[in-house]
Amino acid sequence: MVDCKHAIHPAYQEEHQAHKQNTGDTSTIGYKYEPEPFAFRRDNSWLGVVLDPKIWRRKEQKPSSMTVLLFCFQSTVLLLLLLTMSVLLLRTSRALGLSALQRFCGLRQNRSVKSMAKSTSLRIVGGLSSAETGDWPWQASLQYNNIHRCGATLISNTWLVSAAHCFRDMKHPQKWTATFGALLKPPSLKRSVKTIIIHEEYRYPEHDYDIALVQLSQRVEFTSSIHRVCLPEPSQTFPYNIHAVITGWGALTNDGPTPNALQEATVKLIDSNTCNREEVYDGDITPRMLCAGYLEGGVDACQGDSGGPLVTPDARLMWYLVGIVSWGDECAKPNKPGVYTRVTYFRDWITSKTDI
Repeated sequence: MVDCKHAIHPAYQEEHQAHKQNTGDTSTIGYKYEPEPFAFRRDNSWLGVVLDPKIWRRKEQKPSSMTVLLFCFQSTVLLLLLLTMSVLLLRTSRALGLSALQRFCGLRQNRSVKSMAKSTSLRIVGGLSSAETGDWPWQASLQYNNIHRCGATLISNTWLVSAAHCFRDMKHPQKWTATFGALLKPPSLKRSVKTIIIHEEYRYPEHDYDIALVQLSQRVEFTSSIHRVCLPEPSQTFPYNIHAVITGWGALTNDGPTPNALQEATVKLIDSNTCNREEVYDGDITPRMLCAGYLEGGVDACQGDSGGPLVTPDARLMWYLVGIVSWGDECAKPNKPGVYTRVTYFRDWITSKTDI
């Protein structure tokens, strides 16, 4: 290879000679070619890009004002194009994010579970504050005359699922509202209630068929902090002894005060045979119920958590509604775990009422 940084390309020899004659220039290195250096093979064939004669210039020649203006104009246009592309990419990513929320259920902004990270649980009795917006985006508060009464779970833009016993003697939709967000006051969003559907087989004071649907008067637009949970298929199974999470604004102790910030607690699913043992619930658990908690007590849902969600994630970290807080013997007592409405049993009923 030969370094020809200052050599004259054969294609430009005539122009170079003419320039020397016109100007009296006797130099042989007066022109600079870009890119450089050139490289030759032994057969004199060229490697790389063939240069356009228009791009060479005298070293001492200064760029004209027109050249400077053209360069500035091109730079400005390129900058504007880059800015426009950035804005379009940002809008596209946001649109894709919102599209994902519309298409996918059970997504959480914060994928960690605080109560699972604790070696010992503290309560919803035994729970932890979950006041960060978007931690549990499907959680809703059902309020009667603007006072929190029960929890509920968002399952679509217009429907909530809750417990039937929440509406005992309080069935007038116009007096109910639903709020969203981690705090009761102030809420992130508020909606009035259009319709309340209580399961036809529910009979107070019995606990069986404890499920109700609540239709909102105005749809909820999904965001990263407010959107729906996944509903399981009727045939879907959830293994016993796996962890699940309960959330709500219920009492921190039995008959205790209600917090303003949403609470969460981790429990384990308990098989019905264990829950129906004499020292536990002595046969009161029906196929429409599910037990969750700890036989040693200490962690449980409590008054005010009724109607709220019991959820568990799948391998994709999409959260499914396993149960609805229903009843129990006080709160967090040994051998008295929480009892929940089994959602898979009522999946077809939910579809029949909501088309979801």
